[in-house]
Amino acid sequence: MTTQGVHTSHIATLAVSHYLCPPDMALTNFLDQASEAGFHSIGITVRALNELPIKQLRQELIARGLGVSSVNTAGYFFCTVASWHQSSGIEFAASRRSSRT
Repeated sequence: MTTQGVHTSHIATLAVSHYLCPPDMALTNFLDQASEAGFHSIGITVRALNELPIKQLRQELIARGLGVSSVNTAGYFFCTVASWHQSSGIEFAASRRSSRT
């Protein structure tokens, strides 16, 4: 489908990164504020993965109608491939993907 020359099936949703969350704000409060502000997706960080178990984080996102735009794990660029695959970031990304199929 196109609208004025733009292929609408590939238009990205509005997302915000958890990196913007102040250090003293709980993740659930950040999710509330992001949802209320009209964001559709969150860029999840390692801090978020450390704050809530993956299953609970998934439930919190679903409850607010939020998706995940990315798993922001810049710190993992310095990890070995083996440690990256064992990280909770991969598990979380997989759990979000399986919820959409």
